[in-house]
Amino acid sequence: MRAHCLDLSEQGAGLECTEPLEARSIVYLQAPAYGLMGNASVRYCRRVGLKYRIGLLFSVSPSLAEAARQKCLQDRELASAAGTPGAERSPSPTPPLR
Repeated sequence: MRAHCLDLSEQGAGLECTEPLEARSIVYLQAPAYGLMGNASVRYCRRVGLKYRIGLLFSVSPSLAEAARQKCLQDRELASAAGTPGAERSPSPTPPLR
């Protein structure tokens, strides 16, 4: 399913999508700009309006993560250091996740 990445950190991600996910289920993340970003477990899924906010916890540490996730986090850090508006919340542009 397609989701919008609201937040990304070394430990997990916050997503928004139109379909719910069951807590404790395992998901595989992929972003068109970065490729496969790894797997994560669903920590929570809350309905907000017509969409769902989903919290994910990555299964492996950042040092062992797939190259795509490391690249995405590096891009976010570079954008934040350069003072890009909105970089403190997410990379710009925020890649959709599948």
